[in-house]
Amino acid sequence: MAGQGLAIKWILFPEDLSQAYEVRRKVFVEEQNCPPEDEFDVIDKISEHAVLMDSDDNALATARIFERSPEQASLGRLAVLKEHRGKGYGFTIVDHCLQRLKKQGYPDVLIHAQTHAIPFYENLGFEVIGDEFMEDNIPHVEMLHKFDDHSAIFFENTQI
Repeated sequence: MAGQGLAIKWILFPEDLSQAYEVRRKVFVEEQNCPPEDEFDVIDKISEHAVLMDSDDNALATARIFERSPEQASLGRLAVLKEHRGKGYGFTIVDHCLQRLKKQGYPDVLIHAQTHAIPFYENLGFEVIGDEFMEDNIPHVEMLHKFDDHSAIFFENTQI
């Protein structure tokens, strides 16, 4: 689980996205063989990027959030460095993204989840809403998180 010395850093374009990009490059381009031209796109310019940093200013995980429409946000590009998986960092960064989107007033959040990650997202309150499809030769499904009075507040009063 996330612990002492960790912090979420929020980055907006045109600020330096290199820490988020480096995590995504290692996970998506190197590990999963996604084409770099698909990984880094124009949506990066309209997104808020969350980067989980350690006490030495090293990026461990990242995700991005953006508005799909005034009624719906999207969360994507969740990536945790291989050597830091299994420590709760993915849960932590998604929860912080959900908190931010809930405070911004979105009623729900749409994601394109890799099918192997469905149980992870279900534990965070997402539900599968569509059929499987391929994205960058990886099976995905659409999932939706609807906010209610009990969702996305796991770490609201906790410092990481």
